[in-house]
Amino acid sequence: MKVQPDIVSVWTTGKDSVVFIVVRVVLLIALAVVGFILYGHVLSLMASLLPQGLDLQSVVGLLLLQGFLAALVVGSSMSYPIAWLAGRHALWAAVAAVLPVLVFRVPSLFDTTVHGITTVIMVYEVFAYVTLLGVGTLLVHRRLSARATQTE
Repeated sequence: MKVQPDIVSVWTTGKDSVVFIVVRVVLLIALAVVGFILYGHVLSLMASLLPQGLDLQSVVGLLLLQGFLAALVVGSSMSYPIAWLAGRHALWAAVAAVLPVLVFRVPSLFDTTVHGITTVIMVYEVFAYVTLLGVGTLLVHRRLSARATQTE
């Protein structure tokens, strides 16, 4: 006969406890919000730090560089906390952390009043952010998993 676990122990003990899972989900939501805010601030910082060119080619190049650097800074700073909190679900947590940026950026991609080159730059920025955060989180998760198996 299988013994049913005590309801208090299910809620409060171990990594599979309800309280532990709820705290992890709340922290991941907080990280997604922090990543969204950080991404906006880094984009603004890059716009103020990098010189603005006079011709179209240099402006486009600088905007692409700003988007890549912002994605790189946010992706590298958010990958470790997301991988550590999410564990084996790190990729899905990274996808969830990217959702706030996607929610605010994707509708502007379909705006017909925006110039075509602006749309291309926005697509590149979103792609770079999603890719760098996702790949960075997967790499950190692999590293954490390898380290955990070595210590066992």
